Amino acid sequence: MARKKQDALIEENKEIKSENTFKYKIEIKCKNEKQKTFLKMLKDKNKMICFGIGSPGSGKSFLSIGYALKALKDKSNDFNQLIIVVPTVEAGAMNIGYLRGTLEEKTQVYQEADKFTMSKILKQSGNENPDSIVNQLINSKAIDYQLVNFARGKTFDNCILLINEAENYSKQDMLLLLTRMGENCKIICTGDEEQMDRKDIKKTNSTSGMIYAINKLKELDEADVIKFEKEDIVRNPLIGKIIDLWNK
Repeated sequence: MARKKQDALIEENKEIKSENTFKYKIEIKCKNEKQKTFLKMLKDKNKMICFGIGSPGSGKSFLSIGYALKALKDKSNDFNQLIIVVPTVEAGAMNIGYLRGTLEEKTQVYQEADKFTMSKILKQSGNENPDSIVNQLINSKAIDYQLVNFARGKTFDNCILLINEAENYSKQDMLLLLTRMGENCKIICTGDEEQMDRKDIKKTNSTSGMIYAINKLKELDEADVIKFEKEDIVRNPLIGKIIDLWNK
């Protein structure tokens, strides 16, 4: 039985590598100097843990996903998979445990924002059927979703591990994810401390695992961080004005 499971895993890995040969076009356009600096960090083969933090609407997730799509297509660093970690905390009151269905079905709701971003990037790059390309990438497991709750005991090799909304991870969560790093794994971590939804972290007035990790890993040559400020917002200039009024 154990041998059959092992053979099945080997075949699954072969399938990921063989099917991840999509011929989509991908072009990443930066809108300001801060985005250029962030993208340069992502492309740096010596930076295996990359943090992009700060203002909403500054393009952190957009650039991270764009870089990952290009890395998969070009086989950069021999990455054959993009793994996106889903936080199990919601902005609303409904906990993921109350959502019906399998683990895959439970993560479906969290995939929608990423799929929208991927399709937007592919459309801007000149692809005619961006939604179809995204579905192919997900169906072939070239892009896979994982829950932090089930990460323990796993090792992620030859992949980009994308941790979005990282302000919602505790110190223990972040340590767990960082130590899942296997051979040839690049971790990209994005978030905004001001948008934290974790009630337990807020209650103790603690910093998130994201900020804790940045402070602890700042001496590592393999880690780096780019902080986006209000003036780096590119989604809509009105966002900056909203933030100013909100914080008064």
